[in-house]
Amino acid sequence: NFNYFFANGAYDPKLWVQLADVSGSLKNIGAAYATDAFDAYFEGKKLEDGGDLKVLKVKGKLTWYASNAFNTFYKGIRFDTSGTLKALGYGYAKDSFDSFFEGEKLEDSNGNLRITKCGYAYDSFNVYYGRRKLERVTGKIKCAGGGYAVDEGDNKFYKGEQIESSVAHFNKKQLKHIGGGYAVSGNEAFYHGKKFENAGPGRKASGLKVLKGPHGKFSNWAKSKLGVVFYKGKEMSNLMGQNVELLGNGWVKAAHQTFYKGVQKRVVGSITVHGNDYATDQMDAYYKGEKMNLMGQASSFKVLGGDYAGSQSFAFYKGEKINGCTNPEKVLGKGYLKCFAKVFYNGESIQTCMNPKSL
Repeated sequence: NFNYFFANGAYDPKLWVQLADVSGSLKNIGAAYATDAFDAYFEGKKLEDGGDLKVLKVKGKLTWYASNAFNTFYKGIRFDTSGTLKALGYGYAKDSFDSFFEGEKLEDSNGNLRITKCGYAYDSFNVYYGRRKLERVTGKIKCAGGGYAVDEGDNKFYKGEQIESSVAHFNKKQLKHIGGGYAVSGNEAFYHGKKFENAGPGRKASGLKVLKGPHGKFSNWAKSKLGVVFYKGKEMSNLMGQNVELLGNGWVKAAHQTFYKGVQKRVVGSITVHGNDYATDQMDAYYKGEKMNLMGQASSFKVLGGDYAGSQSFAFYKGEKINGCTNPEKVLGKGYLKCFAKVFYNGESIQTCMNPKSL
């Protein structure tokens, strides 16, 4: 006989969920579902009448929906359907008569639901974003990218919320998501669906471009042809015309100024980004933009792995000094750190059945 557990990615056995009364061997069928000879489980909890369960897929990818001959489930919660359930993606599903989002029936849907590539869905009469039915929608809705969409009547939406805009300057041919949550349409510029500036010729947001980080991903920073710099749609007036360099992990350098997620930081010299939310200047180290107390050991600072970092004599977990750790050695696995004669998990000292010196 074996004991079975659902770990949910946790390395600490105290966080595991033990499955009760497993009959025969347990089979992992995906999306946190499992079956034995007679029953089914979700995240370690037995499902009532869940035997012979199958997880539904969309284009070969698992979803949170599962069903057998008599019951259907979403994340282990049973809900009523009529006939065979079909998963559609983005949390949507349909049966013979109705449509669902995350296991809940959609209002007024006739079951003939179609899904867009940006999370909107529509049938013959209605448009939905998640479980919310959108009002004042004309015809079909089309994606413009980044959560933006426009219908056949030139009404515009961002993640299901209607955007206030000048209709004369906003239509499906002009609306363009340019990255990082920014969009432009005619003479208007938007950030996360909110208009923040005029983008017409000669105006502050004219020719707006979103800046990319060191790995080529769009950021929250943007710059116009006139040299006006924006962070999350807010004008950074003190950076007008300045060259903005994205260093990574939220850090930005502009002329002689340094910013972390749009907030100016006083640093000594230049910032070096180490990854895992750590960074250093010539004197100090930072975790998520906040200065750490290195006790004069900045020159020996290094990232050890995961959320751990260390200096010559001290160790840190998520930017906080670990009590009782001197001479940090190495990260042993996710969450574990060997520190001379001790082992730590998530920054806390733990007991181990092995001699730490042998690890």
